[in-house]
Amino acid sequence: MSKRFVFPPAVLATILFISTTTTVTAFTSNSNHHSSKSFLQSSLLSVSASNQSNNNLFGARIHRHVQSTRCYSSTSSTSSTVLGGVSEFEQWLQTTKDCQYDASSLSHDVFFGSLRGLTFACNENQQLPQPNTKMLQIPQSIVLRSKYDETWDSSLAHQLWNQVQLRDKSNISGYCALLTKGWAGSSDSDTTSYVPPSTAPDAIRHWTTSQKERLNQSNAGRKILELHQTQQDQWKAKYEKNSIKNEMTWEQFVWAMEVVHSRSFRGTFESVSESLPTLIPSIGAPALAAIIGYNFVIKDNPYPNDAALLGLGLVAAIPTLINVMSSSSKESVVLLPMIDSANHLESADSLIELDPVSNCFTLSVGPNCVVMEEDEQQGDGTKPQLYISYGTKKDSELLLNYGFLPGVKTTMSSSSTASPPQDNEDDSSSNDDYRKLLADTFMSRN
Repeated sequence: MSKRFVFPPAVLATILFISTTTTVTAFTSNSNHHSSKSFLQSSLLSVSASNQSNNNLFGARIHRHVQSTRCYSSTSSTSSTVLGGVSEFEQWLQTTKDCQYDASSLSHDVFFGSLRGLTFACNENQQLPQPNTKMLQIPQSIVLRSKYDETWDSSLAHQLWNQVQLRDKSNISGYCALLTKGWAGSSDSDTTSYVPPSTAPDAIRHWTTSQKERLNQSNAGRKILELHQTQQDQWKAKYEKNSIKNEMTWEQFVWAMEVVHSRSFRGTFESVSESLPTLIPSIGAPALAAIIGYNFVIKDNPYPNDAALLGLGLVAAIPTLINVMSSSSKESVVLLPMIDSANHLESADSLIELDPVSNCFTLSVGPNCVVMEEDEQQGDGTKPQLYISYGTKKDSELLLNYGFLPGVKTTMSSSSTASPPQDNEDDSSSNDDYRKLLADTFMSRN
């Protein structure tokens, strides 16, 4: 009577561990391989608020550096000014190949008097979207992309400004019109010295000296002012170091860097062709180890050698080693038109992925992404806004790069009748009350 072979416990545990690790790495290798960077370089921001697992074989769950627009603002502006460039953008997007979204249910709108965001038209029964409802598909052909390294932001800013200068000849002309609030859509626009309107007008870099001085009243306020100065120094060094200064002014560079830092997404984005070098060994190595193990180690040998089993375990671990060595080098940063127009709500159940088969980014949302906002212009006094979540963010980062704080909600007031700031002018009395409220709130909470 033949004896039944039993794997040595240590070997069995090793093989199970390696096999499990390999499976997770092969299917979700992009989920959490981000090294810890400094606050100014990258603050990881999960686009998915839920804890749902990513079951897409090639899907890339991505992380957001900073958000598209400030959450709440009292900057005076008419709807036409806030929505500058929107018409050109949406017409361009609807005619873009492989771009898919329902223009009748999703579009830009004005909230709280001066905030640009996305409005979602609920159906006739006022039903909210179901979990994981696909809302948008954006092809990579209209996505600006840069490798994630020390110069990722200046490289992306340079690419963006080159496209802005091309105006209607750019393949992302509609996106440029949106970012510049219509300025880049004009064929007679002078790109030599003009600076488009800010995409984050209440970020600290736009505060006046007296407005910044309020933050000196607390340690937290002084620290964020130091962060602001450090960021400015870093940006200046990147501007002076490269040939960028020969192609754009410092003010134009700051505008482009602000766009990049307030709208970009970071992650491991690979199409099918790009993923083949790692996909083949990820699938093939474990399969090869299993075939060899069964036919040459276990089938004809009831008492296999431990060393042979460990060797097969190492073969099965090849995908893990490949992912560990290549995860950081393959990270990139992208600008995603339309998706980056959604404002932030931490509890929003949203998810952004890259589908390498269609080579498109997709946005999926759930019921928590839609909030009925107060709106005096609507008959029922409400307007639905579509939000996405980019995770938990510190007040210091929000104030530094976005110019808003959660819970600081200001609607149009008497100051809204004041003239809006000209071009990129920082000293605007219409912003003073709001920035004072931001400063006071930040110091009281930190």
